[in-house]
This record gives sequence, structure tokens and C-alpha cells, in this order.
Amino acid sequence: MKPSFSNNELKVFLKVFLQWVESQRLVEGAILVGSHARGGAQQDSDIDLVLLCTEYESYLEDVSWINDFGKPVSVRPEDYGKLTSVRVFCEEGP
Repeated sequence: MKPSFSNNELKVFLKVFLQWVESQRLVEGAILVGSHARGGAQQDSDIDLVLLCTEYESYLEDVSWINDFGKPVSVRPEDYGKLTSVRVFCEEGP
């Protein structure tokens, strides 16, 4: 289930996302990675974002912050040792 969205919708989403990042005292920064960062995204490509947090546990324990970006249908934490990923699928694209 991958979102389908226009380049303009992506820009709007990233603007909203960066405003949210700036409002979060525990978030040091954010990085766009994956196909969008490489310039190779297709219409059905997902958005891969990395959050750099000082106390990431609070974002893993309470994932309600995800609702700021869409209606999630699946939220799945993935532990990779020093890195923890939260894979989110929303009802629709950004």
C-alpha cells in the first residue's frame, strides 16, 4: 500500500513536516533519504524520513504524533540495534 501523490503535494507535506520538526524540542534534525533524496522517485514512491532525536523513546512509546501527518492504517516499529525505525502507512498520501 504505497501513497500516490504529486511533486507539489510532496513539497507541501515536507513543509508541514519541517515546521513540526522545528516545534519539537527533542528533535535535533530530520533527513530526507531514499528515492526522493536521490532524485529517482516514481509516482508511487514512498517518503523516507529520518528523525534525529535526543530522547527518541518518547516518540516510540506514544506514536500519536504520526496523526499530524495523516491517518495511519499501520504503524510498525522496527528495531535495528542502534537504529529504530517506525514504518507508517497512511490511508492516503501526504
